[in-house]
Amino acid sequence: MASKIWSKYKKIKEIGTNSNIKTFLTRIELIAKEIIPKNKDDYYIIIKILVKLKEELEEEINIYELIEENEKKYLVMDNN
Repeated sequence: MASKIWSKYKKIKEIGTNSNIKTFLTRIELIAKEIIPKNKDDYYIIIKILVKLKEELEEEINIYELIEENEKKYLVMDNN
């Protein structure tokens, strides 16, 4: 059976060992979704939806950031 933790996180290296505790540097693979609004009205609707999703789904899906750049929106979230 595949390890649940190592299917979610990429192990980079072991950075410490103390008795029976190992410490690893890991990398998490995230998803970034690019959203391009059609117009100003669409822009504000998308913002409201994304903020509401971030608040409502916080326990089910980790949404790390909502980024605005060059008239595009990026939603950065867990890859699951």
